[in-house]
Amino acid sequence: MRWSVRWGFGSSVLLLAGLLPAAEPAPLVKAATVPAGSTRVRFELESDKNAAYRLKAIIPPPKLAKAGAEPVPATIALDTALGDIGYVTRKKLKALGYDVVAGQTVVLPEVLLIGEAVGLKPKPGEVRAKANNVKLLVLEKAYGSEEFVGGADIQVNIDALLQGVPSLAQPWVYFGLTPLFEANYPERFLVRMPTEAGIPPAKAYEPEEIQPGRVPMMVAMKAGYVLPYAGFHGKPAMSGPRVVFALGQVNQPGVFVTHKMAQMYDLKPDPDAKDIEIFADFDKKGKAVIGKINDLRIPVNIDAGFKTARELTTKETPLILDQEQQMPALYIGPGYFTQFLQEPTFAVGSDGTARLYGYVDPKNVPVAPKKKP
Repeated sequence: MRWSVRWGFGSSVLLLAGLLPAAEPAPLVKAATVPAGSTRVRFELESDKNAAYRLKAIIPPPKLAKAGAEPVPATIALDTALGDIGYVTRKKLKALGYDVVAGQTVVLPEVLLIGEAVGLKPKPGEVRAKANNVKLLVLEKAYGSEEFVGGADIQVNIDALLQGVPSLAQPWVYFGLTPLFEANYPERFLVRMPTEAGIPPAKAYEPEEIQPGRVPMMVAMKAGYVLPYAGFHGKPAMSGPRVVFALGQVNQPGVFVTHKMAQMYDLKPDPDAKDIEIFADFDKKGKAVIGKINDLRIPVNIDAGFKTARELTTKETPLILDQEQQMPALYIGPGYFTQFLQEPTFAVGSDGTARLYGYVDPKNVPVAPKKKP
């Protein structure tokens, strides 16, 4: 059986997998509301197992650049766990025309994101969406690379790319078969490109073949892309600002636990686990090991209207155990959720709340929460 998921762009609704009878299920994600004077823009995302989701961009030369300096094509890795500052290596920044030493910060006055207007109004077409005053911390190395961060030229929080854009930007990231990023932009943030033959249209969304018996699932986040709580080993659930949905955690297992958090919850490495090198603070070598969580629980809501409270529960879940960081934190990203969800989508609604959606096997949401933390 093939289900379709219906997405809305602007005032129109796009049927992504053909028209179904009137009895079709409600849309997994509500249509984005595009304010008057704004345009919904879609960006194709590159993705592979060794890098975060990346979109294409153009970075204009610095104001003090030599005459004739040209804009430089670049890739931007998206994250939700970095705060208001992004990261770039010194070597890459120099290639962009900036000569700044490691450890300092730099502000890029403008980054132009390459996308396409979608929906019926205004007319679709290729655009450049402006990201203004993008602040970056300059690193000598990031994850061992002198050039790339997260497999891209720059790694930035989604919020940093939307600075100055009104709260109704409603960004979302679909990280299933066809990774895409979308957001609303007022016209003053857009540079419309001339229509030319040969410009390919924006990549179409490709719905998955939903497995029989799967049910809609949603988890609402708190400010800062914080999950409501997580539970380990059957112990009381932990809440607070340190259980974060991290879009940059693309690779499996997609669960990263700091040393302090591991101590608090007695999370042990596998007996035969070997040390692996990480770059815990981006520019410092650190060590980590592969471990397992016997019982990882995350609160979700399932079924039509997302009215039934459950816990997404996985057994013998692999995770990366940091061996140095003293800040208690748990980061869970697409590398984890794509193992259990179909049509996985991160979306910020018109109410400003970030939510994670997907279709889940009921066996992975077996019980209701015993009590709230």
